[in-house]
Parts: sequence; C-alpha cells; structure tokens
Amino acid sequence: MISSMSNEPPGQDSLSRSTWMCLGLATLLWWGSVAYMRSETRKLRHIPTVGIAWPIFSFIGTIKYLFDAKSIVDEGLRRWPGKMFKYSETVQWRVVVTDNRMVDEIIRAPDSVMSAQAANDELVQMKFTLGQAITSHPYHMPLLRNDLRKALEVITPDIYEEIHAAFEELIPASEGWKLVNLNDKVMNIICRASNRVFVGAPLCRDKEYVDLNVKFTIHVLTTGLILRLFPGFLRPIPKDVTIALRHLRPAFAARRKEVEEKGQHADNLNMVAWLMNHAKGKELEDENLTMRILATNFGAIHTSSLTFMHTFYYLAANPKFADVLREEVDEILRREGWTKKAMDEMVRVDSFVKESQRLSPLSNVSVQRVLLQDFTFYDGTTLPAGTCIGLCTHSAHFSDANYIDPLTFDPLRFVKMKAENPEKQFGIISTSGEFLPFGLGRHACPGRYFAASELKLMLAYVVTHYDVKLEQGDGLRPKDLWLMGGCLPNQKAKVFFRKRRV
Repeated sequence: MISSMSNEPPGQDSLSRSTWMCLGLATLLWWGSVAYMRSETRKLRHIPTVGIAWPIFSFIGTIKYLFDAKSIVDEGLRRWPGKMFKYSETVQWRVVVTDNRMVDEIIRAPDSVMSAQAANDELVQMKFTLGQAITSHPYHMPLLRNDLRKALEVITPDIYEEIHAAFEELIPASEGWKLVNLNDKVMNIICRASNRVFVGAPLCRDKEYVDLNVKFTIHVLTTGLILRLFPGFLRPIPKDVTIALRHLRPAFAARRKEVEEKGQHADNLNMVAWLMNHAKGKELEDENLTMRILATNFGAIHTSSLTFMHTFYYLAANPKFADVLREEVDEILRREGWTKKAMDEMVRVDSFVKESQRLSPLSNVSVQRVLLQDFTFYDGTTLPAGTCIGLCTHSAHFSDANYIDPLTFDPLRFVKMKAENPEKQFGIISTSGEFLPFGLGRHACPGRYFAASELKLMLAYVVTHYDVKLEQGDGLRPKDLWLMGGCLPNQKAKVFFRKRRV
C-alpha cells in the first residue's frame, strides 16, 4: 500500500539500489587496485617512475598509458638513459629495460626464472580469450617454426595464387584512380592467404569462415585489452567456437579418412594435417583442434595485417619508392616466378618491410617477460617475482648508435648495411638487439618465416599490379595511433589505387 501511494516514478527505488551497488562495486575495485598497486610499488620503489608513483594517483599514469604510451616511454628514456624505469600499466607496473648487458641476461634467463609465455598470456588474456589449453600446452608453436617453414618451398605459389585472387576480388585494378579504405580489406587478404596454408581451398575463400576469423581476431585483441583493466574474478570464459567448428569439422573428417587410407604423411602440407599429426588425447577432439586453428589465425592475422598496413602507408606516401622495388621485382619474377626462391632474392622488398617495422613497431615494449623468481642483474638491481619487464623498442630502433639518421625512412637501409657488413644477417627474419619486432632468442616469433614471405609476396604484388598514392596528396604518411602501448596504423586513411601503368 505504501509503495502504491508513493509519488516516485516506477523503478526509481530499484534504479537507486542498482546505482549504489555499482558505485559500491566500483569503490571496492578501486580500493582493491590501490591496495595491490601499493604493495607492488613498495617492491619496486627502487626503480624510477614515469608519472606519479603514489598508488592512489597512479591511475593518472594509467590513463596516459591507455592513449599516449609512446610519450611515457620517451620520457623514461630521456630522464634515465641506459637505466631501468617503470610506468603504471592498468593494474600493474611495467619495468622497461634499456641496458644492453641486462638485455643479454634476460635472453639467457631460463623459463623457470623469466616466462615469455606468462607475458604473452597477460598481454591478450589468453586463458580467457583463446582458452587454457592454448597456454598450458602450445604444441602448435613448433609446427609454425618447423613444419610450416619447411613447406614454404612448395606452398609459396599457392599463397601467391590466393593473394592474387583476393586482391582481384577486393581491389580490382581499374584504369582510373579508385579510393580505398584498406583496413578491412587487408585483414581479409591476410586471412585468405594464411588459411590457404592452414585449411586449404576452397574453405580459405568461404566468406563466413573468413569473416569469422577476422572478427575473432578483433574480438581477442579488444577483449584482451579490456580484461587487463579488471581483476581476474571479473574476467569471462572463452566464447564457444560453434561456427568455426561447423566449417572445420569436414576438414578434420577428411584428414582422418586420408590418414586411414594413405598413412599419416599423405598430402602433409597444411596446418590441419600438422596439428592432427602431433595432437594427443583430447587435443584430437574437433573442438580443441578448432580452437588451435582459431588461435593460429589470431597470431597470423593481427600482426601481419597491422604490419602490412604500416608498410603500405610508407609506400603510398612515397610513390617514387615503387620504381625502386619494381626494378628488382620485375627482373626476379621473369626468372623465378612467384616462388620462395624469388622471395628470398627480393632484398629490396625485404628491406622495405623491415624498415617499416623499424619505424612503426607494433609495440613500444618488446621481448616481454614475467619474473617467476626474484632476479638480480649484473649491477645489483633486484626485481621481485611477479614483475613484468620488457625491452624498449624505441631505444633499439631509433638509436644513433644502431642506425644512421634513425628517424628517416630509408627503404634500402638494410641492403646498404648488408653491403657494408657481408658476414652479418640483415634480413627481416634475423633477430638482434637492434631490431625487436620478432623478439629475441629462443622465444623469437616461430611464425616469422611464414609472415615474412606473406608480407613480401603482398608488397611485390602491389607494386607489380598497381599505382598507389595517398588521398590527401601531400606526401605525409597517415599518422599512427598509439593505444595501450601498441602502434596501430591509421584506420581512417584512404588511398588511391589504379592499374599499374608501364
């Protein structure tokens, strides 16, 4: 009776309760984060801080990290050159290492002391976005390093065929200039080319399957970023893989039948076969195999798409570089065709992609590790277990000691460096302390051989089939976007394409 006589609008009581519950939960989370950061701050108080170290106000640094991580790292480099420093990264501190001797110690440290897997898990919250099995038993990783790498000799023409078909469908060459937003198209082309190897044709061209993998990649990235803002008990479990399973189940069944009739090594040239050859027990179940394919797609699509977009913008901003590349590409293709041997000989194309990676690295902190034990460096600095550390990409890529005129894009930089030091490796797949996109040491990216071939095929294809230029025509490359330490190519920029005029 009292309720019915109230002058308050219906639902106002419940709205107030909901509002107070949300405010209460937010307050608890905030104070929980403050308590956690306070304990972590005490452990790392001997490491200089970019921003405010006091936990209650460290969220200011976190907000800056979300949208301007590059300036945070630049400030750390300026204030403490050659030293460690830390900054607030959501609910934890990130310690950045720039000392070369410390870099060597990190690379040599055993996995029981410093974990690359734990760092990768934290980066995209793999346990929640890709599933626990992917992190606890990553048996697919050696397949990328070994089986896929060895197969490149045979499968490169197939990859080219898919790239050609995808470009013709998505960006048909026209006599006049056509304005294109590359963002979605590049992800689709990369997805199709990669899945020509992962699952084969015609599934690699199936629109629903391609869209699924592209959306899954975006979902993992965005969900992983969001989940890093919240404590573990608020994080959801992985979504089901029903749609992918519907597409992949026939491929798994066909492989089982093939093995039954011809033996395990029959037609052993795609990821489905390699996974099923090495999987044991429950990993052979269709659901788990599907999750592996999705995880492999995630790794292939997001890094290669972003890298190619960066690379393409450097080309579109400097169309004169196309002739430098064509001089090499046209001659090699006449002799070798679209083969792995041809890709290996295209040193200018290789240098162009690598220079793009150097100037627009996908992250400002690379070679990330989580300390599983306390660790003392050569200078006596001790970091406690649980510390997240990484190497500073900018101090390596933009150093005058490592590169001449390091802030300038030089498409043939690594060709010249090879000519001056013939014994040293300068190809895109080589790793060193001066070039960090693919990591370092035993944990360097296992799929970099495939990624490099794919990126070189795509760049060579573009310069042989198209003329390109930026929409604005001022020669200024579209500005990169920095988000939570990641360097993203401009998502809104448009470029003009037309059929190459010889």
